Amino acid sequence: MVRALLSGRAATEGTRWRSQFGFVGFASRQDIPIYLAALSRGMIRLAAEVADGIVLWACPSSYICDVVLPEIAAVRWATGRDMTGFDVVAAAPAAATDDVPAAVSGIREELHRYFGPHF
Repeated sequence: MVRALLSGRAATEGTRWRSQFGFVGFASRQDIPIYLAALSRGMIRLAAEVADGIVLWACPSSYICDVVLPEIAAVRWATGRDMTGFDVVAAAPAAATDDVPAAVSGIREELHRYFGPHF
């Protein structure tokens, strides 16, 4: 549906969803890459199948090497594509400041949402 909308086609029927959405005053562009945010294996595999890239968040390099890249490669190869043109964006929290304690506190608070206890 997103690819249809970006290319100027009607996107009323998707594999799973239906939409009446349309851009007003948007000149169609088929060259806009579509990235999918993902962390779990299922979402990583979906991104490899339907997107042009993946956006990760606060992943250790070992997870990227041991899980993310092999999952992407497996799906891409299974669908007759290689890794060419598929982007992996490894986003990580960062801060530019002279107040190091405040930056560490802010990053710790942000990461706690992902890695802290969930009740």
